Amino acid sequence: MSDIDEAKYKDFFEKMRNFKHKQAEQKKRGFNDFNLLTTVLKSNDEVRLHSRMIAALLNPQGLHYQGALFLELFLQKFGGGFPFDAQRASVKKEKDNVDIYITDGIKHIIIENKVDAKDQPEQIKRYIQTIKEKNLEATSEDIVVVYLSKDREMPSSLSLGDYFINDKYVYDVNGHEVAIYFNMHYGSGILEWLYACKNEVHNITNLNESLEQYIHVVKKIIYQYKGKVMRLKELLENNDNYTMAREIAKNFEDSRTEMIK
Repeated sequence: MSDIDEAKYKDFFEKMRNFKHKQAEQKKRGFNDFNLLTTVLKSNDEVRLHSRMIAALLNPQGLHYQGALFLELFLQKFGGGFPFDAQRASVKKEKDNVDIYITDGIKHIIIENKVDAKDQPEQIKRYIQTIKEKNLEATSEDIVVVYLSKDREMPSSLSLGDYFINDKYVYDVNGHEVAIYFNMHYGSGILEWLYACKNEVHNITNLNESLEQYIHVVKKIIYQYKGKVMRLKELLENNDNYTMAREIAKNFEDSRTEMIK
């Protein structure tokens, strides 16, 4: 090994020592990445974590005691084009297999929540038909289908059956409008909504912290979360450091075997 190579390795290991020291100091000062939600549930748990958390916040009768505040902020995502009486709203989870169902008695919102799960046969079609069967006076302007996912633009043809989406509406096989369509992503729609909710209750400690923890979970599933404690990944984002680490990893097993002998 040349003097230049040896100097590079010494410099790299010095950086590693500094990294470990800084990491230890951060932990001593109380920095941590503990999250109560992901301690008991997986971050991508669609039904028990995300649907429940979103529904709990949207529910005007929820134990957050903020009335329709969070629901009204959510409705703003529709751009004001869907008149809805948030004060009279009821929110249900898994009603008629709909992930989250919201109604004020006249208007109906279907939220189909997809974190990692695939679409199921004729899901969207069945949900719309069920709403129409139970609310015979409901028109296409009274029903909104919200397709919530990490990055999908619309439900698959499997989920729609012989229905189809064109612009802002869902159409039946005969080309008649059956519902308003709204696409929403976790990375923009849900995160922006959560930040808006958090801004309204930043002086209420437990609500503020609960929203902060859920924001961290959402960032994890869309790969935007950065831990509070420095991670090795940050050190290896430098190309030279990454190259050195790769060389060490490549030669480690051979060196380890020789040392054991």
